[in-house]
Amino acid sequence: MRFLRYATLLHLAGCMSLYVTAQNDTIAMRKKESLSYLASYPQHIAGYIKAPLHWNENQWVQFGGAVLVVGTLITMDKVLNIPFESWQSNGAEAFGKAGDVVGGLPFQFGLTGSALGAGLITKNKNLQHFALDNLQAQLFTGGVTFFIKEITHRARPETGEDNYAWYGPFNGKENDSFNSGHTALAFSTATMIFLHSGKKWWV
Repeated sequence: MRFLRYATLLHLAGCMSLYVTAQNDTIAMRKKESLSYLASYPQHIAGYIKAPLHWNENQWVQFGGAVLVVGTLITMDKVLNIPFESWQSNGAEAFGKAGDVVGGLPFQFGLTGSALGAGLITKNKNLQHFALDNLQAQLFTGGVTFFIKEITHRARPETGEDNYAWYGPFNGKENDSFNSGHTALAFSTATMIFLHSGKKWWV
């Protein structure tokens, strides 16, 4: 059931948001012209790679906690799966389909494109900056997600295989349940909305 992947891999959202905020939130708040924005891609990629070298104690504790949650959820995968497997209703089906839509590429990039278009039409610089920052976050998140899937190749829950069925690099596209691309993209966008809101508690 696809909803299970969303429920058990929410820890990825925490890892992504910590990774973004570790850069002092500069991606979301920096104003850019088109040329400097394009130039920011390689700069930010290098910054992300080097970010752990500059983490403080609190950030390492947060990262360690996220890794602990990941490991715990993996060992409890089958136990967690039981209530979701029995959740068979029209509401559950609708919820799962909604998750597919919201986390899917058409919706995510459509949202970014719409925000950019609206910002250009209304000459709203804040909306334009959000759209450009969100596009960069989506591309980076998608790249990291694809890399993790390719090096782990974890069996999908519906195959009925063991919790530890990890097939490693270059082992076919059928085993790509870890991590959830839909969840990663949805929470990447949510993180950017939060940062651009000025970190208002209600966002």
